[in-house]
Amino acid sequence: MNGVCYTPVPMSNPRATLTIAIRPAEEYQLAFLEEQFSPQSLSENHHRRYAVQARSDGMYLIAWSDDTPIGHLLLIWEAPDEDVARGYPPRTAYLQSGGTREAYRRKGVMTRLIDEAERLAAEEGYRSIGLAVGSTDNPVARRLYERLGYRDWGKGEVTLTWEYARRDGRTGTESEVCIYMFKDLRNRR
Repeated sequence: MNGVCYTPVPMSNPRATLTIAIRPAEEYQLAFLEEQFSPQSLSENHHRRYAVQARSDGMYLIAWSDDTPIGHLLLIWEAPDEDVARGYPPRTAYLQSGGTREAYRRKGVMTRLIDEAERLAAEEGYRSIGLAVGSTDNPVARRLYERLGYRDWGKGEVTLTWEYARRDGRTGTESEVCIYMFKDLRNRR
């Protein structure tokens, strides 16, 4: 892995270009990432995602524009922990926890993160990659994944659940009804 992917991305103004650098997260950046992406959260999601990378179970990719983190995506080498359907194929990489800062959405940031994750997974010998997306509440993300070659797994919906803690003291559990989508990496250019 070369560790850095610099990609110029055209912005809505044809004279402006957004340069994106995609790098694995580093431990010293975690507090900054929490502040930038999750200022109201005490859940330390970025610390947990980095822990996956620290255990060599995946790679936590951060998209940067200059010194500003603008997107993130967790690439996991094997089936997700929350595979409630127990139907996730073995030896299939998994994408989760993707997000792009609102000001940078629809500018190719997530596409670049996914492309880098697919490249890394293929480099590690994975023949396919998957992800979960809200089955009804996230049509924009689903269209992006379909455009990138991901297909519905055809086995119905799964419910994913997680806990949260906010700075205002609220805690709780949230869930989302999702479908798994997969992409074959064998013909990757």
